[in-house]
Amino acid sequence: MASPFEALKGQVLAVERDPALGTGTSTVALLQQWLASHEAEISARKLAAPTEFNGTLMQWFHWWTSEGDGSHWRRLKEEAPALAKAGITALWLPPAYMGGSVWDVGYGTYDLFDLGEFNQKGTVRTKYGTKDEYLEAVKACRGARIQVYADVVFNHKMNADEQEEYPATPYDPSDRNRPLGDERSIGGWTRYRFDGRANKYSTMQWHWYHFDAVDFNGLDPGCKAVWRSHGAAFEHSVDL
Repeated sequence: MASPFEALKGQVLAVERDPALGTGTSTVALLQQWLASHEAEISARKLAAPTEFNGTLMQWFHWWTSEGDGSHWRRLKEEAPALAKAGITALWLPPAYMGGSVWDVGYGTYDLFDLGEFNQKGTVRTKYGTKDEYLEAVKACRGARIQVYADVVFNHKMNADEQEEYPATPYDPSDRNRPLGDERSIGGWTRYRFDGRANKYSTMQWHWYHFDAVDFNGLDPGCKAVWRSHGAAFEHSVDL
C-alpha cells in the first residue's frame, strides 16, 4: 500500500499530465488538502518543546563555479569536514539535474530525473559531476552533520528535443492581459523525449499542452510575444 506522501505524489503527476488542469493552482490545492487531512500525523512528529538553533547556511556555488570541469561534487565530499569545523551547519547546493550542456549552471532545466547518469545533451555528467559523486557528497555532508538544501526549478524548462506545431495566442511580453492578435499555429520547443534516459524513473514525456506559454515561435521568430497555449490560462497572482 502506498504511503500518504506517495499517494500525493501520484496525484500531482496526474495533474501534470492533464492539459485541462492548471498545474500550479491544482497542485497547491492538492497540497492544502493533503496537509489538512494529515495535520494530526504531522503535529505528532513535532518536538514537544520549542527549540532554537542559530545555524550558518553557505551557498556552495556561484555562476562560474568549477568552470565546467565536473569536480564540484568531489570537492564538496573532500571539504565537508573542514566546512563543519569552520561552523557551517547547512549548504545550499546548485541544481544537480541535467541542463542543456555540460556548462549549464542548472537553471536551463532539461531533465529533472537525470542527476548525471545518462548520456543526454552531449554529456553524462552535469557541470558539477555525476550522480554517484553527488550522492557521495551529500552523504559526506550528512556524516559531518551538515544539512543539505537542494536547488530545484519546477516552473520552466529549456533545451527541448523537438519543435511542435500547435495553436497559441500572442500576448504583450510586458502585459499578459493584452493579446497582440488571434490564435494561430506556432512552432514551440516543447517536445521533451529524454531519449538517453529511456523512461527510467519516469515515463512522462513533455508536449506543448504541458506548458501555459512559450516565448519563442519558430514559425515567426521575429515576433516578440509570449505565446499562450491553446486551452491554457495565465496565473493571476503575479505582477505582470
